[in-house]
Amino acid sequence: MEPVSQQLRIVFAGRVIAATGAAFRVLETSHPPTYYLPRDAFTGCRLEPAAGRSLCEWKGVAAYWTIRAGDRVAERAA
Repeated sequence: MEPVSQQLRIVFAGRVIAATGAAFRVLETSHPPTYYLPRDAFTGCRLEPAAGRSLCEWKGVAAYWTIRAGDRVAERAA
């Protein structure tokens, strides 16, 4: 896990839904990089708790979020 020095932006449904300079990148052997953003980075959308959880033996339990931006929805996208 390493801090990301660049400004990251997430665009969904044609709008910026998150922006931060305080993200982290996780590099695992057999996976592409995964970026973790602080919750307050998400200002252009609504985050709603999504059903289900997963467990990683190294990272622990993960919760998921559904993203709503205008009339667009991405289930379990965060």
